[in-house]
Amino acid sequence: MQLVGGNFVDGMRVRDADGAVWRRNSSGGWQETGILASFLATQQ
Repeated sequence: MQLVGGNFVDGMRVRDADGAVWRRNSSGGWQETGILASFLATQQ
């Protein structure tokens, strides 16, 4: 699992072991984005 974030909770993304990318939803849970990724990175 891999976790990256931005300046706010809305910018957080999680990549699970299968490569699926998840984001926080408005109710505070996690929602799959439909994106598959090999890795996540942040940009400064």
